[in-house]
Amino acid sequence: MNLKTLSSLWAVLCCLAVGVHAQTPLKAIDHADYDGWNSLRSISISQDGQWSAFDIAPQEGDGQLQLEDLSSDAQYLIPRGKGPKIAPLGDYAAFSIKAHHDSVRQAKLAGKKGKDLPKDSLGIQLFGNGTLIKIPQLKSFSVPKDAGSWMAYLYTPEEAPADTTATDSTESEEAPKAKKKGSDKTFELVITEPTTGKQHSFEAVESFTLADNGQWIAWMSTSGDSIDSVKIQVFDTQSETATTLYDGPGYAKSLTMDRYSRNIAFLASLDTAETKVYDLWLSKGLSPAAVVVDQDDDAMPQGWCVNEFGKLSFSESGDRLFFGTNAIPQPEPEDTLTDDEKAHVDVWAWTDERLQPQQLKELKEDQEFSYQAVYHISQDHMVQLAEDFLPRVSWNLKGDGAYALGTSNLPYQKTISWAYPWKRDVFLIDMQTGAKELVLRNHGYTARLSDGGNFLYWYQIADSNWYARPVTGGEAINLTAELGVNFYDEEFDVPSAPSNYGTAGTTEDDKFIFLYDRYDIWKIDPTGKKDAVNLTQGRETETVYRYNKLDRDHIGVETEMLVSAFHEPTKKQGMHRLTWKGKGSLKPWMEDDARFSGFVKAKNSDQILWRKETFRMYPDLWSGTLFEAGETRISDANPQQADFRWGSVKLVKWTATNGEELEGLLYTPDNLVPDQKYPMLVYFYEQVSDRLNAYSSPRPSRSIIYPSVYASNGYVVFMPNISYKTGQPGPDAMNAIVSGTDYILDQYDYVDEAKVGIQGQSWGGYQVAYLVTQTDKYAAAMAGAPVSNMTSAYGGIRWGSGLSRMFQYERTQSRLGTTLWEDTDRYLANSPVFFAPNVKTPLLMMHNDGDGAVPWYQGIEYFVALRRLDKPVWMLNYNGDEHNLTRRANMKDLSIRMMQFFDHYLKGAPAPSWMVRGVPAVEKGKNPGYEPFQAER
Repeated sequence: MNLKTLSSLWAVLCCLAVGVHAQTPLKAIDHADYDGWNSLRSISISQDGQWSAFDIAPQEGDGQLQLEDLSSDAQYLIPRGKGPKIAPLGDYAAFSIKAHHDSVRQAKLAGKKGKDLPKDSLGIQLFGNGTLIKIPQLKSFSVPKDAGSWMAYLYTPEEAPADTTATDSTESEEAPKAKKKGSDKTFELVITEPTTGKQHSFEAVESFTLADNGQWIAWMSTSGDSIDSVKIQVFDTQSETATTLYDGPGYAKSLTMDRYSRNIAFLASLDTAETKVYDLWLSKGLSPAAVVVDQDDDAMPQGWCVNEFGKLSFSESGDRLFFGTNAIPQPEPEDTLTDDEKAHVDVWAWTDERLQPQQLKELKEDQEFSYQAVYHISQDHMVQLAEDFLPRVSWNLKGDGAYALGTSNLPYQKTISWAYPWKRDVFLIDMQTGAKELVLRNHGYTARLSDGGNFLYWYQIADSNWYARPVTGGEAINLTAELGVNFYDEEFDVPSAPSNYGTAGTTEDDKFIFLYDRYDIWKIDPTGKKDAVNLTQGRETETVYRYNKLDRDHIGVETEMLVSAFHEPTKKQGMHRLTWKGKGSLKPWMEDDARFSGFVKAKNSDQILWRKETFRMYPDLWSGTLFEAGETRISDANPQQADFRWGSVKLVKWTATNGEELEGLLYTPDNLVPDQKYPMLVYFYEQVSDRLNAYSSPRPSRSIIYPSVYASNGYVVFMPNISYKTGQPGPDAMNAIVSGTDYILDQYDYVDEAKVGIQGQSWGGYQVAYLVTQTDKYAAAMAGAPVSNMTSAYGGIRWGSGLSRMFQYERTQSRLGTTLWEDTDRYLANSPVFFAPNVKTPLLMMHNDGDGAVPWYQGIEYFVALRRLDKPVWMLNYNGDEHNLTRRANMKDLSIRMMQFFDHYLKGAPAPSWMVRGVPAVEKGKNPGYEPFQAER
């Protein structure tokens, strides 16, 4: 049955389900159920709006691809299909077909890796006659973005293992060929028009690229039998002929072309030495490629050359070619020492602009850094845009504007360790001459070029206002000072300059800039001649309006804007049509006690896709016509949810200890019995209440609480918002979390006050570690990656970035607002380890030795202190894993142990072996200790 039919019968099915479930008890979500919980991915829609495509992917196992005809009941379900691309004419879709999950797993168990693992296949679904074409041994494929019916793919033309895809009468199979020449890094390129069956093959291809308009397909291949030669060719799909642009000695890379099939560029070097100098090559209109920029170019900085690591890209018009430059690479000196004769040392110097760990972390980026340059094709003229003092350059108008924007943080790199927001200098750069004008010094937060390229606009920290000025001169104008509302974040609660609410962009002609305050969208004349207009009027009703851009190719905001409307008091969301011309017109489109996201519109029609979710409803895919009534649900990613107990959520509000009004979310199990007592878990991380309508997909935990999982297993889950002042993050957490807990216990008799636990990760983990030193209210606590000692953490390194941790404690999340030596007592008072003797709550911690955010010795400090004090404490160290777990096996293990821990203390379940006797090192990897502990007789 088609999902559209299912959608129309949804209410009936829900009623029937109630009757069925009255006879068939619903199940609690178990750790074994995670793998089959699905997600939607790779959502797309055809240009004419007829076909939608998306993956339905399980967390582990084989998924499927769904192709849905939005105008009829037709659909195609392709097992293991992934990453669909619908052709511009809407006549076919191409995608990869993943190898069977079990086949890959068995190959890994057999010790196979990389290229020896089972390969994916290419799938091409023809919509006209229903034929499914498959090609095994896929390397990559490409479908044109804008126009054309031809596509291309690379595959390995050798004897392939039996294709793992199922076949039926509508499928055809392209037979693999014997590999003829090339290397392990070359493949066969096939250029095909699937609907007609036309195709052309080319051997020994390394890489290819396809123009957005679908006319040209260019590729690089080995030339003859020499590894020091290369051939660049282009296939014209209109004439079905291939043209050779270059065939000769050397090496080539970074093949690219403009979107309109007019010019092709690449980097090439004729050097045979290990250290190569590359030049920029260009072919105009399929003429033989020639060098257009080399190290001897008059505009090339002395001692520099084209950088092989720089990205090549054409401007939208195709008249500009952007590339990178840097110093001419020098050969490495001959190594005359053995490794044991060399000193291995990092020298930390107080004069370093960047700390040594940051330099090491950014070493590869530094070695491959490119300074942006542009080649004006019609003028045969290179312009160096970035320089050693001005390393970062961006542009607007898709590269065709008169000016670029340059930024440099070089004068402020040393202060990054403690100052926030991080500062930079901002320059305007003339695209034709490279001339640079310093326009903002010591600037933080936002600075942008307008979409039309006529204005620079920015948010100024000093007075929390937005400014604009013409790029060609003129005075800066304050755009917001007289509007009577705040454009800084009104809820900003860290001890640094507040951020702003951002911008929706400008009109294409730059007549207006659209700025956000807390609630509204303002239309503002950047010249200051016209009065500003509040287009949405959301402040009175506490409704937040924000722009959702549908056409990513359109320069500037669209005339009819799709805007979301989020009602802060109730968390309801709606979608509206906003027309900004004149005084503006705001009209509702749809509204629900739900959350809307992921809007995707067809290029050539008003057909649109979006996702809608609540706590109980997975964010499935819906379709309709933009700004017209009516919606159709076209996916059902998790029908198995109907077999499980779930839960409900409501918004709760209370008055905190300090008199502040706070919000939180309360999740309760299905079929809650009011006179029964339930255990409760309190989970927290800053502000959470706006997620009232967020779906909670059951999955292994990275060290957080998924309310659906715990509610399904008979827990009440409470998530309070936390509000902060400067200098007291620990007491502020106490104020919010404990007062919120007390409110729930007072209002809801079904919560067992003796069986309440707390859990948090990272910043939340710190607050768990702090709370158990201040209160005995909680029967069990789990802290993921907690800071336990702010005095030692302050001087540490964030190993994931190499940055000092000072700025975090003084100016951002830790909110202490001062240096360690200016107010040592403040650091001590907020550090749990100094109050370890007060802890009476059993504590489970996770802190991993690969943590790049919070050094894992913070967990060690707390653990060894509590252990010495004979407190019940456990610490899980997932070897080599990160701040938030990344390995799925580790997530599953943590989920099991965390629930066993809480089940023991909050439900009275038997303690597992690992909690009683630990897991001795000799049993590591052999016995996880999940089983209930049994004392030896």
